[in-house]
Order: sequence, then C-alpha cells, then structure tokens
Amino acid sequence: MEEEHLREAEFLFEVREAVLDTPHYSLAELEAGPEQRLLAHVDALVIGGPLVADRLLFATIDDEDEIEDYEAIAAASMAVLAQPHTDRHERLLAMLAQGHDTQLHGVSRALQLTDSTWLESRLRRAITDAAALSAPRFLTTCLTALAARGADLAEGLHPFLRSTDPAVARAAAMLARFNSDRTTLELLGPLAQAADPQLRRTTIETALYRLMPGAWESAVYWAFMAGESDFRRDALVWVACLGDPRVHERLLAYADDPVHQSDALWAMGFTGRVAAVERCIPLLANENIGPLAAEVVCAITGLASDAEGLWHPPSSDPEPEQTLPDLVDDDLDADLVPKAEASLPVPDPDEIAAWWQENRSNFDPGLRYIAGRPFDRDALVDGLWNAPLRRRHVLAFELGVRSGGAFVDTRAMCATQKLQLGALDNVGRIDC
Repeated sequence: MEEEHLREAEFLFEVREAVLDTPHYSLAELEAGPEQRLLAHVDALVIGGPLVADRLLFATIDDEDEIEDYEAIAAASMAVLAQPHTDRHERLLAMLAQGHDTQLHGVSRALQLTDSTWLESRLRRAITDAAALSAPRFLTTCLTALAARGADLAEGLHPFLRSTDPAVARAAAMLARFNSDRTTLELLGPLAQAADPQLRRTTIETALYRLMPGAWESAVYWAFMAGESDFRRDALVWVACLGDPRVHERLLAYADDPVHQSDALWAMGFTGRVAAVERCIPLLANENIGPLAAEVVCAITGLASDAEGLWHPPSSDPEPEQTLPDLVDDDLDADLVPKAEASLPVPDPDEIAAWWQENRSNFDPGLRYIAGRPFDRDALVDGLWNAPLRRRHVLAFELGVRSGGAFVDTRAMCATQKLQLGALDNVGRIDC
C-alpha cells in the first residue's frame, strides 16, 4: 500500500510541476486539483511513521543508481520532511553532500516546498558549517531552498557572492534580492559580467529588484543586442514589464522577426499596451503563432480564452495537464509535460478581430492594462491571485520590482502562496 502511495505521489508531483507553466490552471485550480491529491498521498506516507521512512522513503532517496527522473525522490523527501522526526530530517540533509545530481534535484525541490521554521533555521546553520564551505553542491541546495523562503542572510551572504563556483554564486545572487546592505550590492555588481550566462541573468534580475545603477541598461542590452543573446527571452520580459512606450515599440518590432517572434509575443503580453494588441490581430491567422498572439490579446484586454464563438473547438483529446485521470486510470509512464504553448487555444481570427473592433474604444493607448483593467496595484495583485499559472511568475517579478521587494514564490505550495499574497495588504505603495 505504501509503495502505491509513493508511486501516486511521484506522478502527482510531476503533474503539479508541469502545470505551473501551463495556460490552463489558476492558483485555485492547482490547489483543488493536483496539489490536493499530492498532499493526500504524502500524508498517507507520513502516517506510516519511521518504519515507512526507513524501509521505503530513504531507500528511494538513497538509491545509488542515478535515475533520470527526480520526482520520486522529491515526493519521498516531502514525506520525510513532513514527519515530526528531526533525526530523519538531519539524515536527509546529510545525504546532500554526496548525492548524485538527480538526488540533489529531488531533495532540493522538496526543501523549497516545505514550509517549516525549524527547517529554515537548520538551513541557516548548515551553510555556516566548515564542511559545507568545501561542498558546493550542498551549499547550492541549501541556498536555493533559503531563496525560496525569501530569507535575508545579511552579511552571512557575502562569502557566497565571492564564491568561484557558478552555481553557489548564482544561488547567492538570487538571495541578494532580499538583502540590500551596501556590501551585498557591491559584491553583486561584478557578477553581471560573469562568464556563466545563468549567473549573469540571475544577477541582472536581482539588480533590477534592487534598482541598482546600470541594471536597466543591462536589461535593454540583452533584450535587443544584435546576434545571439544568452537570455533574450527573459530580457524581453524585463523590458516589457518595466519599459516605457518607446522601449515597447522596439519590442513590438520583434514580432516581425521569425527568429525572435515567439519570445517577443510572450513578452508583449506583459507590456499591457493597446499597440501590442493591434500588432497581434493580424497574426491571429498564422497557424504557428496565432495562439501566442491570441494569448497577448487575452492578457491585455481580459478576453476570456473560452469565450463562445471566438475560438476553434479544442481537439477531442485533452492535454494530460488539462484533465487529470482517475487514479485507477493513471498511466504513470505517460509524457506529462507537453510544451505549454502547444496547449494554447486556437483563435478564430475573424471573430476576435471583430470583437476587438467593437471593444477597442474601451482602451486608452496611453495606459497599460492587465486582464482588461488599467494597470495598478489592485490589478497586479488580482493577477497574482487569478491569472493563468504560467503568467504569474512574471507578475511576481514585476510586483517585486515595483514594490521595492514584496515577495511571492509562484512555485511554492498553494498554502504558502496564499499567505504571501495575503501579506501584500501590508505592503506600502506599489509604483505602477
């Protein structure tokens, strides 16, 4: 019975991770669907107590054969961390020093998802251990879990920003967005020129959070540079969220470039501009990018992606993440993660063009909009509650920048996210 609970937890963990980047789920639907089912199986494993932990959970986590999928390890680790036995928690942390990559990935994700005051305190102690300083993968795992909590390490962060290991420095750069002392910002600056592209990307994003001099110029450079950009898609999103109409015009021009078209369309939905909608209307008939263009229209105007008469009927076979099967029908070996954009609804170009012609006068070209509402604090927060999951990650980024550091982890468990969203009532002015 316990083995079946673990198999189902593994399956549902994979489903949950997949739908975080799909256009079909809201936060409420995630909580009531795959997450609720996942937690039910984790709870069943917890009830098994130390015997199940030792016989099944640790056997899964500590498998010496490196497997390709990390989900079973993550599900087992979640069950271990949900038990009130800190000796098992210590055993789990001790495994990180020598674990293989898949094991580290699974345990790391479980640490990020576990909301525990004891665990945060233990992670803070772990990164100061002398042994940890010579174990970069262990350090990276702990720092990443602390970043998921929005932890402020104060001067304790400084040694990790100086690390020569790119993964450690990258995790530290992520944590730096919660830490604004002068030394942290001074150490962060040079990392924007690091050889590792993901370290550069994380550093620039954190610099935008901290409103550091030169951060905006770096974002514009990586968005519009000629030739290959290591993280153009992210940079286009940054300038979409934070740019003015002139920058947005540069972004809209990329909609004509076949090389950058899909990345530009993804970013255009976050400009909130009437001009972006009008640029997308002629693209709706394009078989390849029509659904992406329609997503821009919906994101800005609030047009429902299931509005009657405006969309072609969906295929008869629903995507796996759209409809969860009954447990008895689950194929645990099925491919659960089709590309999110492949599941976007297909627009009827003539009908949506007619709808826009009828409704265009309701929108002021000088304003930004989100889901049909003028962009302001309330509209942004409402988007974090109700927007499709794949769009919420960017909305949380913009909230963090415009609020001076408000934090919502859009990949956390729903209960944690709801607490973070509720805390936004206490956040001061959001500069929109």
